This record gives sequence, C-alpha cells and structure tokens, in this order.
Amino acid sequence: MATELEFSIAALTLAARRHIRVFQVHQFLDRFAMGLTVAVVPLALTDRGMDLFQISLLFGVYSLTTMTMELPFGGLADTIGRKPVFLAAVVASVVSLALFLSTSDFHVLALSFAFIGFGRALRSGTLDAWFVETFKASAPNVDIQPALAKAQWANAMGLAMGAVWGGASA
Repeated sequence: MATELEFSIAALTLAARRHIRVFQVHQFLDRFAMGLTVAVVPLALTDRGMDLFQISLLFGVYSLTTMTMELPFGGLADTIGRKPVFLAAVVASVVSLALFLSTSDFHVLALSFAFIGFGRALRSGTLDAWFVETFKASAPNVDIQPALAKAQWANAMGLAMGAVWGGASA
C-alpha cells in the first residue's frame, strides 16, 4: 500500500494544480450567481405581490427539492455518466429561469423554485465527483481532503461576494 504524501500545492503535478484552479473558478462562479440572486429574488417577488410567508415557502420548495434529490442524482450520475446529468442540470436551470421570468403566479413560481433545486441537486454531485475522480487520477497518493478544502474556499467566497454585490445593487 502506498503511503500518502503530505499535502502541498507546490508538490502537486501541473495537471493537479490546474484541476484545482478550474474547480475553484467553477465553484466561485456558481456560488457568485447564487449570491446575486439570493439578494435580489425576494425583492423581485415582493414586487410581484408576494408576502414574506409566500417567499419563504418558495425558498422552502427550493431547499426541500435540493435536499431530497441530492442523493438519488449522485447515483444517477454514477449510472449514466456525469456529462448527461450535468447537461440535464443546465436544462433544469434554464427552465427555472424561464418560468421565473414569465409569471407572477405563486404555483408557477413554486415550480420554478423546484426546477432550480432540481438543477442544483443534479449539478453538485456531478461536479464534485468529477473533481475527486480527476484529482485522484492526477495525484494518486495525495490526500483528497486538503485538495477539496483548497478548492471549496472559492465556493464560500463566491457566495459572499455575490450576496454583497447583489445586495448593494438592489
């Protein structure tokens, strides 16, 4: 059994370092977009006549959909492949956006929030698994946890910066 190496970015191969950077950029952009919308969507919904209870129900639909679909979609990605599942996530996100922009009806908006939760659940498992598999292939004896931590800080930074920017522009 091979012994694991101490984690050091400098000790990683060029391919492994590049892989971490690509994943960081994706995580940052994905969460930055979410941060922008979290700050603005409640205002848009208020403008459409929703009260705070309805808005909280819509975000609850998103959260419940994401939470219940996360595990099954990870298995789906393992079964049919990461790329088709990721592309389905993109389609779900586009459908969600089209529904959101086209209506003020609470039930259609709930469907929109379900679609974005559906897309989020499809997207998250596929990209994380892709990161882990590709990193392990490019750095087989390196502990994955510090590499994931290094990559995931961009997730939090994107969400924070998106929320601040979205809040300031609202």
